[in-house]
Amino acid sequence: MAGGTQANPATLVLARSAPDVAVSPVQAQHQQGADENDDRGALHRSNTGPWCYDFGRFASMKLGIVKVKLDREVNAYVVACSATKEAIVIDPGLPAEKIADQLKGLTVKFIVATHCHPGHVGGKDALKELTGGQTGLHSADAKQFLRSADRYLVEGDELEFGEFKLSVLHTPGHTPGSLCFVVANHAFVGDTILAGGIGKQTPETDLRRQMMSIGTKLLRLPLSTALYPGHGPPTSLERELAQSPIFRGAGASAGR
Repeated sequence: MAGGTQANPATLVLARSAPDVAVSPVQAQHQQGADENDDRGALHRSNTGPWCYDFGRFASMKLGIVKVKLDREVNAYVVACSATKEAIVIDPGLPAEKIADQLKGLTVKFIVATHCHPGHVGGKDALKELTGGQTGLHSADAKQFLRSADRYLVEGDELEFGEFKLSVLHTPGHTPGSLCFVVANHAFVGDTILAGGIGKQTPETDLRRQMMSIGTKLLRLPLSTALYPGHGPPTSLERELAQSPIFRGAGASAGR
């Protein structure tokens, strides 16, 4: 992952909506323009259809992303291959039933957490019981928060679901075992980075390590990477580099 995960130009991504489920735009940098009926980008919405970013008429792969708003203002994500209906749940908080409502017709391969704060992992075991998906955490957080998993994830792991692979980045700082997950040009970043800042510091937060993780891992991703944080709205690496105070002076070296 030293050079980042490059976007597949033949990937079509769908982000569907449902009651109490936030629609996450596929390329966050196009969200404002789409809301303002800006026709310069390919992000569009029909009266009954989902948000869709069209990467090309001959797209051969489809990735679905659903953001589910949970207790404690946590964002869970259901990421699915529309061709095979295999899915991964990211940050299984509570109530688990709210996430389960978005899993109808899907086969859950993995249930993973960006970190082990209760709001992000509280529904893990219930979802496993409901879906049979394999759970995954980083061992450092499992030890810190006395959690267990079927699999302890490390840097470089790849979780296959359908025609896609979710790549694991270890990004310690917010917690010792914080992880980010990357598929195509989409990164699920937990509380390592939020739109306009970073996650709230807690006693186990090491701010220096967190900034190092951002600089050595996330800034290696392509500028076009869409970021899906554990709280708040989606954003993009390019937008954060331009607007977030944590990136002052970093823009010139990002995406290389």
